[in-house]
Amino acid sequence: MRAAPRAHLYRVRRRAASPWPEGRSPKRTVRTGATPVAQGRTRMTHRHHWQDWTFAAIGAWLIVSPWVLGMTAGLAMWSIVALAAIVVALGLVGLAQSGAQDGTDYAVAVIAVLIVAAPWVLGYTGPVIAAWNAVIFGLALAIAALWTHLIPHEGGHA
Repeated sequence: MRAAPRAHLYRVRRRAASPWPEGRSPKRTVRTGATPVAQGRTRMTHRHHWQDWTFAAIGAWLIVSPWVLGMTAGLAMWSIVALAAIVVALGLVGLAQSGAQDGTDYAVAVIAVLIVAAPWVLGYTGPVIAAWNAVIFGLALAIAALWTHLIPHEGGHA
């Protein structure tokens, strides 16, 4: 005959309730006087703010570049200024956000494609350098916007 199993060997140890997210300890988080749960956070997030600064800087350049490079006023010039103003606004929104927001990055990537296509779609007039300006800085925006989505990285850092 087999001996009856011992019930105490099969008890599962229960962990005490903790305000810290799974795998985190108080030593790994910023000490602000309140627990992460009390602050409304349940998991750690990371935001690459260098991208937001890049969006704002390139957008600001694209706003002033038509006058610096001598573009003639028209639909092409004002469309670049409007798209660049949206990029600046998205960069500032990204700087104001504390958590990772993919929507901002994807929106800038779509606008970057429009900026790159603008010289051919809208028919730039004036110096050829204005068309190259849109292409080069539009590609730079697209690369910055998609950096964390295309480059493999570990631990949330690119």
